[in-house]
Amino acid sequence: MPLKAPSERTSVEAAEADLDTLRAASEATSGCAPVVGAISEVLFAAIRRRQADVVQRGLDEVRSNLGGEAALQELFACRDAEGSSLLHCSALGPSTPSTITITTNSATTATSATNSNNKLSNNSNNNSGTTNSATTATTATTATTTTTTTPITPAVAGAAEEVTGRAAADPAIVGMLLRSRANPNSTLDASGETPLLAIARRRFPWPPFAVEHALLAARADPERSEEMTPLMWAASRGNMALCNLLIEARAEVSRQGPSGHRAVELAAAAGHDRVAASLAKLAGDRKLAADVHEKDLAEYNSDG
Repeated sequence: MPLKAPSERTSVEAAEADLDTLRAASEATSGCAPVVGAISEVLFAAIRRRQADVVQRGLDEVRSNLGGEAALQELFACRDAEGSSLLHCSALGPSTPSTITITTNSATTATSATNSNNKLSNNSNNNSGTTNSATTATTATTATTTTTTTPITPAVAGAAEEVTGRAAADPAIVGMLLRSRANPNSTLDASGETPLLAIARRRFPWPPFAVEHALLAARADPERSEEMTPLMWAASRGNMALCNLLIEARAEVSRQGPSGHRAVELAAAAGHDRVAASLAKLAGDRKLAADVHEKDLAEYNSDG
């Protein structure tokens, strides 16, 4: 089959062509470090486009031709321009914007009426004084463009990915990286975030939690954080489903964050009373659970 011109290639074909070029370069050089770095750039782009086949081929290329497991670990240590590793990038998926901008076009039609009196002369009878009244309608249309910027709250962040057309994280790619022994507890240099912590902090995941289950199955530590844990972030954002998943993975309900507050107190402070009540029971904090219950009753009675 004849080769396609670069302009005729799909994004997958272009990425695979890049990998072929990099392989040829690796065979012509004695060192593999520059080539591994170049392959990481191809894989970062493939992850953002959800091109699982390209990612798998890149991993196989590094494993088979560039030094095996040692080269793979060198690949997983590479960072993109934002400081993310391949695993962090695949676990987070493309970023969701903090706002949605909606532009609507509307037309306003205004009608004005003009009255005119015409005095007619009767030439045969030489009579004047017969008057006809005519009304002329003038219509004007004004086009109006309205731009509204709506904040995306955590409660709708999951739906925002669909609304804005941005793809969520791809569990298949996360699985490929973990099977190739990417470290599920690796941290970002700037923030110290593990992939699990980054998800809880930056996204608002919902069941079935395919990516989160994959990380936990690979022994991601839900407690690995020097500041707020994934459970604290999930609680502060009112995500009880994620809280339950993390607690099942042995996240510590009673652990205190840098401010001295537990997940239950962070949920209560953010107004997520039901999440706070559930966590209070799990933490054995009967007083806080009772306080939240009393608050719910007071709000119910005031609404009634």
